[in-house]
Amino acid sequence: MAFEVDETFLYALMDFAQFESSSGAQKQRDNVFIMETAEPGVEKASALYYFEEFCIQPMRLNLSFVRDDKMDGNVQGGLRNTPVGYVFNVLTMTIGNVNDAPIKLNALMVDNLRASSDDLASRIALHYREQAMYQVHRVLGSIDILGNPVGLFSNLSSGFGELFYEPYQGFIMSDRPQDLGIGVAKGVGGFMKKSVFGVTDSLSRLTGSLGKGLSAATMDKKFQDKRRTNMVRNKPTHAINGVTQGVGYFGSSLASGITGLVTSPMEGASKDGAVGFVGGLGKGLVGAITKPVAGLFDMTSNITAGIRETASDETVITRERLPRFIGRDGILKPYSEREALGQLWLKEMEDGSFLNDAYVAHGVLENKQTAVILTYENIIVVRSDHLKMETCYPLDSIQWVEARSDGVHLQTKKNANCTFIFDQETNSGWFAGKIKEIIAQRREEDERK
Repeated sequence: MAFEVDETFLYALMDFAQFESSSGAQKQRDNVFIMETAEPGVEKASALYYFEEFCIQPMRLNLSFVRDDKMDGNVQGGLRNTPVGYVFNVLTMTIGNVNDAPIKLNALMVDNLRASSDDLASRIALHYREQAMYQVHRVLGSIDILGNPVGLFSNLSSGFGELFYEPYQGFIMSDRPQDLGIGVAKGVGGFMKKSVFGVTDSLSRLTGSLGKGLSAATMDKKFQDKRRTNMVRNKPTHAINGVTQGVGYFGSSLASGITGLVTSPMEGASKDGAVGFVGGLGKGLVGAITKPVAGLFDMTSNITAGIRETASDETVITRERLPRFIGRDGILKPYSEREALGQLWLKEMEDGSFLNDAYVAHGVLENKQTAVILTYENIIVVRSDHLKMETCYPLDSIQWVEARSDGVHLQTKKNANCTFIFDQETNSGWFAGKIKEIIAQRREEDERK
């Protein structure tokens, strides 16, 4: 089994597990006299279970953990704004990534076992606790900042084994001299490929961790969000792709560092005056140094990752269908390919600029190349071929909406008129009704607030 967990998901599980204790309910009843009669206790003998052969098969777990800064504000609180919290955040963002730590848990086998449920549970817990203690070095050896030495050793040892195994197979399985030559070629080729894969994988993870730590040092939330989105959504698939993406990341990081020298002091001055200007100037100077260096590490990470993917023998698993759309109500409905496609367009357009918008519906215009996407926040006109936005109308700016025979007509509060002429698969009345429904819901929510 493979477990891939990030910090955000881990904190979500911790919040979910924090149920309200009974002490809170007891405080509400302090002022009320309630006479309770306890039920008489009955002593029950614990049941004993007998197993002729109790066996839990061995397990192999590939554990991955990713440090994430999304929840720092909620978890660290005021510590994040202190120098100690700043240094701690940078260090943990750099070293707090574990990739595919190979955890091997041996089997538990007991013959003629007779025990109670408590004894059985304690025996199982003791076995796996001892097994986990012997696997700590594998977890520490899979940290990205160390270059994942466990993975590097595994790849090099596998390639070294092929270097001798393939010629041996060619010599044993056949009497023809050319088979020995083919075996030697296969062995050398396998050794070279796995060596290149292991070395580039280690370099990619090392430089990626350094770039992640430096991105946290920039103190620029927008820069960090954009970097995270690019690194997750645009993973290189081959060497050329890695070079082009890496150069693009370095260029954007360099540009962001230079522009931050101007924008950061202005933003600080607009919020806190002279004190904010000084703080923004310091933030801009830090970003001017750390952003280009982070971009340089990201470029190196992408280039080596592209070489790694080129040398990889693993079969790429592709998605069979688009991610399911689930509305704001959280109700799981039958899968709709149309809604899944509209949601994909919304999340992918403009490099994830509308990632946080909640999809509602969409329609394709009669030219088949342009789509109109309705969210709970905006009406977005986008080119479906390259996912570039043409126009965006915030719902708060809509004055009225009407469905006519020639399409959907809307007018903004600034008296700007627009007409959407849909193809035959989209009903104009249905789309206009959806817009009115969402606008009404937003008004009701505003009134309740």
